[in-house]
Parts: sequence; C-alpha cells; structure tokens
Amino acid sequence: MSYTWGDQSKRSTIVFDEPSVEQANQLSVTTNSVSALRRLQCINSLRVIRMVQICVNQANTQERNHQIQPMTRIHTQAEGITIYLGENHDDSDLTMYIVGDIHDSSTNLGERVLKSNTDMLRSLFGRSWFSRIWVLQEVATAQSAAMNCGHRSLNWDVF
Repeated sequence: MSYTWGDQSKRSTIVFDEPSVEQANQLSVTTNSVSALRRLQCINSLRVIRMVQICVNQANTQERNHQIQPMTRIHTQAEGITIYLGENHDDSDLTMYIVGDIHDSSTNLGERVLKSNTDMLRSLFGRSWFSRIWVLQEVATAQSAAMNCGHRSLNWDVF
C-alpha cells in the first residue's frame, strides 16, 4: 500500500488477533492508517496488505533503514499497488468521478466541469501523498496501481 501516515497526533489502537499467540498484540497507529485498512479490507476474501507503519518497527532506525533496500523488489513482485489518498473531503469523490469520466468518455462534460472549478483538482492533487518522493518508486515499479480516495477508486493509468 502506498499512503501517508497522516497527523501523528491523531492515533488509534489496532489489535492483531493471531491464534498462535496467547495474547492479542496491540499497536498504536495513526487514524489515517486505520482508515486505510478499513477502506481497503475485503469482507469475502483474503487480502494481503504491506503497511510500513505496521510491518516495520518505527522506533528502530536500523530496521527502518534496512527496509528501504527491498522496497523495489516488494513493489515489483506485488500484484498491484493500492494508493490510499484518504477519505472524502473537498468534493474529492466528485473529482475522482469526473477524472474517471474524462478518461472513459468521448464527451467533454467532465473537462468543462473541471475547468470551471480548478480548486477541485488542486485539492485532490494537493494531498500529502503527492508530495512524497517515495511515490515515484512505488508507482514506477508496480505491475499495476489503483488510486483510492474516499469511496472512489481509479486505475493509475487514468492519471
């Protein structure tokens, strides 16, 4: 998964219920991480998600640095990369819908709507994910990528 942690001061606790462990393990993560997990969960099937905030001990600098090297291999071998921009705000669901419509349609209705309200695009592309340097590596090495924002999901090639 490609995402940003969000506000470090806004935290939630997640519980890992592993049958082989006598006690459930708990981990404090950002609320954006919890939102991403909830939004991307599959109810009827298994989905494997590698979330750096959970998979890598963030308190251990040596471990964090060691995890940088295998990232290209991980992204290359993954079925696909899921990009999570966050929940809907500032009409992002509508913006994602219009961007998808522009890509899929021969009409220029979506283009006219966006031209009349460039703030919608500015808001979507102003999200913190787009300011991360790592996203270039994550998307460039992926076999496929889908961008998720709120209730909408679009294939990366739309962008």
